[in-house]
Amino acid sequence: MTENRDVDEQVTIGGPVLPPAASDGALYVGPPDDPDRYELRDGGTRGGEGRTWRASYRGGLNSPLVEAVKMLFPPEGSAAAWPTEADLRHWHDNAALLRHLAQPHVVQLHDIFAGEAPHRKGAAGGGRSVAYLTMEWVEGPTLAAHLRGIPVTAATLAERLQYIEHIATAVASLHSHTRSAGNPVLHRDLTPANCIVHATRGIVLIDISGMRLVDDGFDPLGRHTPGYTAPEVLRAPHQARYPSSDLYAVGAVATFVLTGQDPEVDAQRQSSQRERLSALLREAGSGSAEAAARHLLAMLNPDPAERPGDVLVWSQTLTRLAAPASRRRSRARSLLAGVAGVLAAGLAVAGGVYALQNDGSSPATRGAIKATTGPTSPTSSTNDALGPVRAASAGFSPVDFYSTSGRITSLRTGDKVRDCERITGTAAELAPGQTLVLTQHGLDGGDNLRYVQVMYEFQQAKNGSTWRSAQFFNDGAIGKRALLELIELPYTPALVAADDSHDYKTSSALAAKGKVIAAVTVVHVKKRNPDCV
Repeated sequence: MTENRDVDEQVTIGGPVLPPAASDGALYVGPPDDPDRYELRDGGTRGGEGRTWRASYRGGLNSPLVEAVKMLFPPEGSAAAWPTEADLRHWHDNAALLRHLAQPHVVQLHDIFAGEAPHRKGAAGGGRSVAYLTMEWVEGPTLAAHLRGIPVTAATLAERLQYIEHIATAVASLHSHTRSAGNPVLHRDLTPANCIVHATRGIVLIDISGMRLVDDGFDPLGRHTPGYTAPEVLRAPHQARYPSSDLYAVGAVATFVLTGQDPEVDAQRQSSQRERLSALLREAGSGSAEAAARHLLAMLNPDPAERPGDVLVWSQTLTRLAAPASRRRSRARSLLAGVAGVLAAGLAVAGGVYALQNDGSSPATRGAIKATTGPTSPTSSTNDALGPVRAASAGFSPVDFYSTSGRITSLRTGDKVRDCERITGTAAELAPGQTLVLTQHGLDGGDNLRYVQVMYEFQQAKNGSTWRSAQFFNDGAIGKRALLELIELPYTPALVAADDSHDYKTSSALAAKGKVIAAVTVVHVKKRNPDCV
């Protein structure tokens, strides 16, 4: 985190005083049973929560391994016994989640321990306990160092847009109920200084020490970086945070990526920010500069409910809008052949579960499935760029269709649902042996099951593959949020049997192993829908 803090932010106290450097410049840290485990190889970088060193671990190995070691500063008012067992458990939980996600755009957390302050080799003994996190060392500059003061150009536009997609992918993984096995988390401090530009992985989010579960509620520390913090968090830093606050930070970092400047937080200056962003994109050759700027800055809406709820689709749409016009026309032509393949794709029905078949005739669609979380609406400028393709496909846009593998089109995040709702959407063709199901998962109760509904109508139409299903919401869910997910998973006899017998526990477990390709969050209201079957 940066040193620039809001006055309401609870700050950390200073770290321990470090001893003079040894003749070789090295200090050491480690757990009580191995206090010299990690050799600190530089002076470290101080942040708001602690100091991070490039370090090495040797143990019994022939050559040392490079690690990042972060010493956390005790929070203000913490007891002498800090870190507590609960603190260590929290960080161990985060490490387990990150291993489970295996997300290349998020740093991996390796070790957590309480040990003495940095000391010379063999000199540990008797000091106050300090908390340490060890992580993979991600080589490269931060976004802040790499891009500050350097606006986007035609030569860097594609690379900058890819950076934004990497950030969106990382945040979507952290927020995902399915990928986290029901443990979605918030990063809570996404800034250019907390993003590393790696030579092969692209953007990697670091500084995950503040990561917390979405359900954690009240935040006793309230740490944040004001310029990249949502207005609702600035108003009440200690209150529970929601994914929408992370999404605001995504929009703020995306603004920095394209302009090389921190985003404007003054509402009176945001209009000039949009004009500047539009001008930069226009100079970079963007085919829809104004639309792209509006689309990006929608993520900075002061009202959390008005921010785009689907960060992956938002980033993909931004890339499409901001791309040079010539590149978009070329892409539209290259996908024209794919339209014919989609329209010719067949369906196979087995039991009560429908599966799209891939006969290999449409190479443009193979591997096109990307994890997304909801619908998007193409702008008029996008439609204009796809005129020839739309004419050939009777209204079906291959760019819109292939940018995601499926959408829930009849509902949007925030919609109110009745006791039963008919739900419709679209989907790209799947690999052989795969199928789609729709699940409903309550977010505000203790029921962790995903209630699976099969597709009872799945047809190939002029606008692509469409599906229909239904979901039921019981009276105990009135006024509560529910997550609807469109999930791709293997078509197996176990899935058919669980559906036939209404074995929700089995079907929920099978769905949890699938790939979420679209999702919306809705609110249940007390209202009958007699037409839903």
